[in-house]
Order: sequence, then structure tokens, then C-alpha cells
Amino acid sequence: MGSHAEKIIPHVWCQGTAEEAVAFYRNALPDCMLAGSSRYPSEGVPDFQQTFAGELLTADLRIGDYHVVLINAGNACWR
Repeated sequence: MGSHAEKIIPHVWCQGTAEEAVAFYRNALPDCMLAGSSRYPSEGVPDFQQTFAGELLTADLRIGDYHVVLINAGNACWR
């Protein structure tokens, strides 16, 4: 095995609150930075995702040496 080690990257499910979570972590943790993000498309979104059209989809946070991904989605409970 080489010197490259796999890392587990935690993903946090935000029920429509990812923008607020990004702001919270950036204010609460001085070494937290937004390393990247993606957004839902503004058009052509399936009916069950219409409320998220144009909204933040994922946010990649760097907190010191750690990498955390926030996922903005709806209710985690499937019906």
C-alpha cells in the first residue's frame, strides 16, 4: 500500500438550511472557509425539487485540515 491514505469526508444533510449553516460555521469557526459550492438549476428541476430551484445544492467547507460537505435537500424521510 502506498503513502496515500483515504479520508472520510463527512456530509451534513441540511433540510433547506444550507445557506444558514454555511454562515453559522464561518462565523463560529475562525478557520472555516467556503472552498466551493454548487447550485440547483433554475429551470428544469423535477417537481419534488421546485422549492430548491436556483438555491445552494452543496457547500464544501474547509475547517482547518478537515473537509465537510453540506447538502441542501428536503425531508430526509422517504414516503
